[in-house]
Amino acid sequence: MVGSAKSADIVAAADAALELVVPSLPENYCRNHGGHLVNVGSKAEDDFLKQFMARLNATIFWMGLTDEISEGRWIWRDTGLEPTYTGWSPGEPNSFQGENEDCSIFYVTTNYAWADASCLGKFPPCCEIDLSNSGGVVG
Repeated sequence: MVGSAKSADIVAAADAALELVVPSLPENYCRNHGGHLVNVGSKAEDDFLKQFMARLNATIFWMGLTDEISEGRWIWRDTGLEPTYTGWSPGEPNSFQGENEDCSIFYVTTNYAWADASCLGKFPPCCEIDLSNSGGVVG
């Protein structure tokens, strides 16, 4: 995480061949690479991620926030805790037009502000990987 004592890196899987259907698959992808879907803990970290994603010219990335377990109660997949910081776009989360939008994304149209989305979307994950013990970069 940005500014933390841990050495961490954010890895975005922007490979167009990587078709991910539900967030459990992106979460599994991240876990297979020693991490988890990103957990954003501060505005500084959110700003860092937005700059990183803008350089990739990608439109949407999964993040690790979900309300699948209890509608309206957003928690991080990796910790099960409610966020202490959020970067929702104005009017989000909104379950747009009554859709079941239990997963969260960074969305380019709103300068990568957060939005809720259907868990059935095909988007690349934004993975957070602790490199303090691995000595390498994944991605």
